[in-house]
Amino acid sequence: MKLSDAMAVTDTKWVHKVKGYSVRYQRWHENSLVTEYSPELEGEAMMQSEIAARRLAWKLWQATCDDGENELFNLVVIDDNNDPIKSYVTGDVEIFNHQDFGQQTSTNDDGSTTVTVSEP
Repeated sequence: MKLSDAMAVTDTKWVHKVKGYSVRYQRWHENSLVTEYSPELEGEAMMQSEIAARRLAWKLWQATCDDGENELFNLVVIDDNNDPIKSYVTGDVEIFNHQDFGQQTSTNDDGSTTVTVSEP
């Protein structure tokens, strides 16, 4: 097999190389649970350090944990594919201020996803 062919095979089957990190979180806005990102996924440079992103998630949680209506929930570090990043220490996904709002996910006939949430 030529080297170029071998590289093409490994490019499609190899582990995804992360291009950056962001923090995904949820908050209540006008009686709806909305998902937001910091930094934003579109139009803003992602963080280059997983550790810095994890620290940002922790700081956002600490800064808003007693803030009532501005409280942030389910803060998690994600990669450029919007996939949660496992902690390099524990191997688990670390979620700050984890809240289960009775979310139920269903797939529609057109392939889209609907999330139904029960407000606490």
